[in-house]
Amino acid sequence: MKKGNKIVAVYVKNPSTSLTTLYSHGNAANLGQMFNIFAELSLRIGVNLIGYDYSGYGQSSRKPSEQDT
Repeated sequence: MKKGNKIVAVYVKNPSTSLTTLYSHGNAANLGQMFNIFAELSLRIGVNLIGYDYSGYGQSSRKPSEQDT
């Protein structure tokens, strides 16, 4: 990741656990499309969940490139 790159993420809190999973969604989606899925998944598998948008996708900065993935 180059200096100054902004990566946007979302944290879904499940109050019944202290476990957290980092979820890397596919590159054909963004956090806006994935949020409801993240919330449901968090409840179903009993974890807090962090999801993020890759560089150049959603609200994350820069242009998409293989170098930034």
